[in-house]
Amino acid sequence: GINAEYGELSPDDMGERTTVHDGATARDDPGKMDIIVDAEIRDIGCSAKLGLLCYGCSKFDLERSYLYLRENSVESNISYKMCCCLGFCQAQDWVQVQYFDRPPLAGGCAPCPAPCCFCCERQQPKFEVVDLGCMCCLKRCPNGLCFSSCCDQQLLVIMPFETY
Repeated sequence: GINAEYGELSPDDMGERTTVHDGATARDDPGKMDIIVDAEIRDIGCSAKLGLLCYGCSKFDLERSYLYLRENSVESNISYKMCCCLGFCQAQDWVQVQYFDRPPLAGGCAPCPAPCCFCCERQQPKFEVVDLGCMCCLKRCPNGLCFSSCCDQQLLVIMPFETY
């Protein structure tokens, strides 16, 4: 029943879902959600840390943050802690779930350049690692140049379409 002291529901208070899941929200086993990959999260770069510090005196929480590739979606949590008088307070979470049958992960028509307004070709999105450095005098220079140890050198992005 309901926990009178805290006003919480227990799992026994909720009925099991009987409505069929549609599309990518469907699971292989309705009783559980399989995690295919629990990706290793790396610490954020100096510029992102500075941004969090300026935005409400916050600190990235690496231990609480995660990225799961699930059987039907990608789930991520970017967690941070707000500063308090006596240190850092409770963690704040920014959880996102993107299903494979919805943009930006769903395949679909690549838009044609203006003035055409129709589908040019069917495309399949993919994950790609982007190198954030640049070329200078035929040599690769790291992102951030002199401050490259503070700057991310690669970024994982979702590329919705290969061509435009």
